[in-house]
Amino acid sequence: MGLRPSPARWFELLVTRDDLAATIDILAHTSLVELEAHGEPVVASVDTDARELLEEFEKLERRYGQVWPVPRTIEPAERVEPGILIRRAIRRLRDWSAAAADIVEQLRDLWRERDDLLLIETLFRGAGDQLPDLERLTEAGPMLGVRLYLLAGDAWPEAIPATVIAQRIRADDHCFFLAVGLPAEIEALDAQLEMQTARRVFLPPGLPPDTDEALRSIRSRLEAVRSEIDTAGNEINELNERFDVAAAVSDAHFVRWYVETVPEFASTENFGWLTGWTSLGDEEALLRLLADGGIKGLLRLAEPPPALE
Repeated sequence: MGLRPSPARWFELLVTRDDLAATIDILAHTSLVELEAHGEPVVASVDTDARELLEEFEKLERRYGQVWPVPRTIEPAERVEPGILIRRAIRRLRDWSAAAADIVEQLRDLWRERDDLLLIETLFRGAGDQLPDLERLTEAGPMLGVRLYLLAGDAWPEAIPATVIAQRIRADDHCFFLAVGLPAEIEALDAQLEMQTARRVFLPPGLPPDTDEALRSIRSRLEAVRSEIDTAGNEINELNERFDVAAAVSDAHFVRWYVETVPEFASTENFGWLTGWTSLGDEEALLRLLADGGIKGLLRLAEPPPALE
């Protein structure tokens, strides 16, 4: 199949300042235009305060994005100036985080405990006679430190202190590392294993010495933890709905895209001037796309400025 060239026309579009962000959003979704600023921009796309709020959003997203809902699609008619969008979104997310922070931390602790219990269940099911009496090990402190790690592949600590007793235990497809030693030497081993991306697994206290009894204890706690995760998850979902987090995240994502992708165009207090290229052959087709999104503007297809192709 051959490729055929398609002509591109230079367009110039005048819209109100309030409709500028919505217009760019609509044009982007058509995949039929390429924006190119021409001339010196009059003002930046968003002000300094809005950019700082966008940085705050990115910090919130790194911390809480795991429990946020999927951003909802926002109709172009709901679009307002990007600075207003990000301010509105941050206010909502600040209120949400004040209400949700403790629940999120609780949920993270529960996720960690659930994952640890699943690994320990795998250890008990697959290790067989390799396992020592973990009940005694978990009660060995404070004179001794005990660690259980899931190794990354077959990575083995490069230097194990002479007084540390270490054991490699294989269970299913996992390789575990069990170590017992003086607290200071165990802490040094912690740092080394962290560098090797090993995952520490926290042993639950009071595990019975009998394997079958230990498995029953682990599974009972695992069921309770899953129930607590469901309860905390439902609380987070209720807060997500109360503060309409899906809309706030969608607004912030739009502003981030706007700042990172859209060149700065000439604008005044009341109007924005967009320029670029389009594969549409006539003005009416482009105006219809904008009208469908509730945007009114003045458009003309013209010869491109000198030196632009």
